Amino acid sequence: MIAPSAVPPAARSVRRLSPTRARVVVVVALVIGSGLLGLALRLRRGSPEFYGVTLLVAVAWSLPILVVRPVTGSQRRSWQIEAAAGAIIGVAMFGVFVAGAAIGRHFSFLADPIDSILRKADGGPVAAVLAVALVNAVAEELYFRGALVVALGSQRRRTHLIALVVYIGVTAVGGNTALVLAAVVMGAVFAAERWWSGALAAPIATHLAWSTLMILAFPR
Repeated sequence: MIAPSAVPPAARSVRRLSPTRARVVVVVALVIGSGLLGLALRLRRGSPEFYGVTLLVAVAWSLPILVVRPVTGSQRRSWQIEAAAGAIIGVAMFGVFVAGAAIGRHFSFLADPIDSILRKADGGPVAAVLAVALVNAVAEELYFRGALVVALGSQRRRTHLIALVVYIGVTAVGGNTALVLAAVVMGAVFAAERWWSGALAAPIATHLAWSTLMILAFPR
């Protein structure tokens, strides 16, 4: 058992945050983050304004975890093992999406959204696009699998389902069918990893690996 003196003051104060206040924090972040995301989608891809607003979205998703409470790791395995497993899953899911896109391009309701995503991914310098994508990947996990799950009650199965529905709903703001389908599939994977591990190392690693490969290696 850890002595109270060994716990940083900030962490002790975070643990005293009431469930009601925690939910208020995540709801406010959801409104702000969704609003900024909607604004980012209206800006020209590759413009300084787009990158600036997109980074603000990441900030909005990241801050709540600091005031809800820390997410602890699994008692059964180290975070390094969870991260390694998550990275492997991310690579595997990339393969699933490559195969799915090859099939989806034969259907008009998916072909145009897929091409739209690729055009947006190619709308700026690769390094900048990748950096923004990875920052937002981590931020999304900190919020949707972190702060939101904790505020709703991380020990309840329905909590992960609610968080998944919210994640899909926020993604739907963009109005892209392919992105929504990706959110359904990958959101379910992230939620399952969060439930399995009880922490964020696995979903963060999966999101990072998958996003990197989708930007750098996805067939154009």
